[in-house]
Amino acid sequence: MRAHKLHKLLFMIMTLILAGFTSQTELVKAASNFTVREFDFTKKEPIAAAILVGTNFVNQQETQIDIANYSSALIASSAITITKVAKPSSVPETGGVVTFTITISNSHIETGTLESLADSTFGNLGLRPSCSVTQTLLPLVGVYRCAFTETLQGNSSGPSHQNIVTATVSYSSTAPISDTDTAVVTFTNVLPNISVQKDNDANGDLTFSDAEESPQGGVAVPFKVTITNHTAEDVTIDAIVDDTHDLTNSDCASKVGKVLTASTSTVCTFSGTIPNKDNITETNIITVTVSDDDGSSVSVADTSTVTTFDVKPQLTVLKTASPTSLTEPGGDVIFTVSITNTSFETITLNALSDSEFGNLKGQGDCFATTHSLNAEANYTCQFTETIAANFGDVSHVNTVTVTAADDDNNSTIAEDTATVTFIDTPSSLVVSKKANPTSVPESGLNVFFSVMVTNTSPVDNIAVNSIFDDKFNEIGGSCIPKVPTSIGPGSQIICSFFGWVEGDEGTTHTNTVTVFGVDDDGTPVGASDTENVAIENVYNPILASVTAEPTSIFEPSGLVTFTVVITNPSDTDTVTIDTLKDNLAGDLNGRGSCMIPQTIDEMEQYECVYTAIITGDAGDPPIPNIVTASGKDSDNQLVNDTGVAYVSIIDVDSSIEVTTTADQTSLPEPGGTVAFTVKVKNTSLADSVIINSLIDSVYGNLAGKGNCVTGANLSPNTTYQCTFSGNFTGQPGASQTNSVRADVTDSDNKSFFQESNDVTVSIIDVPSAIEVTTTATPSSLPEPGGLVNFTVQVKNKSTADTITLLSLYNDVYGNLDGKGTCSVGGNIAPSSQYQCNFTSDVSGVQGQSKTSTVTANVQDDDGQSLNDSDSTTITIGARFIQKINLPILMKPGSVLLSIQNDNTGGNVVFTVIGTGISCTVPNNKTQFCGSFPPGTYNVKAQSPCGAATVQKVYGSGPQTTRIFCQ
Repeated sequence: MRAHKLHKLLFMIMTLILAGFTSQTELVKAASNFTVREFDFTKKEPIAAAILVGTNFVNQQETQIDIANYSSALIASSAITITKVAKPSSVPETGGVVTFTITISNSHIETGTLESLADSTFGNLGLRPSCSVTQTLLPLVGVYRCAFTETLQGNSSGPSHQNIVTATVSYSSTAPISDTDTAVVTFTNVLPNISVQKDNDANGDLTFSDAEESPQGGVAVPFKVTITNHTAEDVTIDAIVDDTHDLTNSDCASKVGKVLTASTSTVCTFSGTIPNKDNITETNIITVTVSDDDGSSVSVADTSTVTTFDVKPQLTVLKTASPTSLTEPGGDVIFTVSITNTSFETITLNALSDSEFGNLKGQGDCFATTHSLNAEANYTCQFTETIAANFGDVSHVNTVTVTAADDDNNSTIAEDTATVTFIDTPSSLVVSKKANPTSVPESGLNVFFSVMVTNTSPVDNIAVNSIFDDKFNEIGGSCIPKVPTSIGPGSQIICSFFGWVEGDEGTTHTNTVTVFGVDDDGTPVGASDTENVAIENVYNPILASVTAEPTSIFEPSGLVTFTVVITNPSDTDTVTIDTLKDNLAGDLNGRGSCMIPQTIDEMEQYECVYTAIITGDAGDPPIPNIVTASGKDSDNQLVNDTGVAYVSIIDVDSSIEVTTTADQTSLPEPGGTVAFTVKVKNTSLADSVIINSLIDSVYGNLAGKGNCVTGANLSPNTTYQCTFSGNFTGQPGASQTNSVRADVTDSDNKSFFQESNDVTVSIIDVPSAIEVTTTATPSSLPEPGGLVNFTVQVKNKSTADTITLLSLYNDVYGNLDGKGTCSVGGNIAPSSQYQCNFTSDVSGVQGQSKTSTVTANVQDDDGQSLNDSDSTTITIGARFIQKINLPILMKPGSVLLSIQNDNTGGNVVFTVIGTGISCTVPNNKTQFCGSFPPGTYNVKAQSPCGAATVQKVYGSGPQTTRIFCQ
């Protein structure tokens, strides 16, 4: 190859790289296509950029330098490489922000200067703050990178966005070199997004809303439809369809086919006739279908509701009685009911009832189920009832009530009253008086007198005001019911009382009872009767009595102490009791303190006590305990008597006990699941209970949660238990208190509830922890040192707390906030880490170690402060002693073609066919056209003078083709 160019290249290399070095050059003849120069340099001083190609001889050790990242070794005709990357590589067709990153690599053996950076779409990038020109690119390894952002929008069915960046780098010994790269951004489809609102003006107030009421049916109602395009692209309205009304020839029909531009709305109207009925609700749906320019289609619907007023039904009713008066005690009356529909629509008679006789449906000839009654029509029916007449009472009045409904289920009620008066019938009483016994000893005895008063009136009730005995005075208080009272026809009062009767043997005691009363017509009524008691010789009776303690017990049973007293009232005879029984316990001999036989002296008593269990239910009548004592007196005459004590059963309120426990009353933050156990114990003495519901104050109805159910039937002293789980989360110190309410019904059908104890679950703090690590790359440097990249990691070792990084401090390089990628104030989630890098210069002499410590201060979300530190050490080694065997392979480089437009009078378009290289050069300008491999090519030039295609041979390196007109 040309010796002059080779010498110049060698001189340039030596000048560029080896200034200040002692050099020895050895020239070796290479093959015909290449010339090889090997430079043997012994490095006297270190340089910053010591990464060269070839073999490295460092500290007396020869190693092979990795040249995998280089396309060739020191190619004399090296150029630049530009790459352009778009991120993201696709955006929605409605638009998105794209970041373009441009990387320019200098593989030339000279230092280059970035002179221009232009984009085919976005123009001169050198004017942007993020991409500046006049950048210096070191030889072989120089790289410049910058980025800029743009908002792109397009069409998913159209072409992708493409832009080409061109970088031009100048060198001191060669013509400027340019390179290009293309980035492509595709557009993804965005479906149309619309909303539809349908309103109506049924009430005619010129204001449209979603639901309105029309005063009548069968009229045309105006509807308004609002369609809004929420996307950033135009859409076409393809269809507007209403599911009820025909939109043909309406304003809405005219909107079909129209374009609705981005972020705009359109309104259309139409009229629709509603059904000719009252009390109707008509909801119809409008559906709008649109599509965009990609053919994507969506349909959106909305509803609007129209109601009509409800016309209420009306009716009248007339009720008459035949006859209108009755003689006591009454008789049959025929009632006639006449109903008239005064509405303008048919109604249905649904109910017919009477204030006295109840439901009249099916009574007499009245309708049994329902009856349809046309407008202005009349319906009449009759029924017969027997009415009891009482002259003293007010007249019989009853009211008929008719309930009807129209076809909209509107109800109406009408009433009317009929009156029947009463005619008096005379009243009467009959009195019967009896004595028991009908004879008494001459010493006297209490005689049981019973008086029966019967109302023999056919009709009237008689108010009995007094029953007077001529010997024992007023006895009305002993009657059942007590006097004063009222006796109905055929009914009775029974009075009973004890009266002391004594006298001479053979005489007769006579007394008369008289009843005074007034019937319900205000007429006085009275009657009397007389009874005789014979006086006989004396014999010796006994008197037996029994008392209960207590006289009432709680259900279902209880222990009662009975005291029996047997009195011998005779002043002449003793009595011997040989039998003592009661109806509940049977033979009382040997029971408690009762022992038989017992002899009772004159005018003395025998008393004994025993206990018995009485069983019964609340609400039962009092339970009688009847004690019977029998024996003989000293005259061998039989004696006996009975005593009765009553024991009442008292209702015992049921009760339950509800307890709630938790398997854990504290949870480590942030919380978790707690198992709750609920127990319901029936603490009632008698009643069973049924669990109707279990309600937790926090977790609500427990039926179906865990194994909790309702309906359990608990007998007394039994327990129901279930378990459910609930979730609780929060910060330390937070707590949750819950309780369970059990609702039950006992066997007396009484419902009640009971709350359980409170259970509190707390969130406890889990101590936070951090770990700080710092590393350095490289960890060692030859003296005098250099730049070191430090990496700092702060790891949140907590499983619960988020921490906030408050500060990062290096004891050598100070506050790291804002250095490199390091910043403070951010949050680090549990089990996550924060990492940043910064670069600093580390210098020293061989044998030194440079240690720096990073300390991180944080605060967790519980307000606790934490810190941790870590250190890293960089060692300083010996200076590089390096021998470089630098092969320079002079191989054919690319053609660096420039075109000169030599006064052609206009633009020249020059194309290197088959390479993709083509450029347009203005008149009297020289312009770099492109680079391509050396070889023979067909080229085409088109200028104002004409067009020509010729074959040219291009060698490597910069060269210019001149285009001119002859």
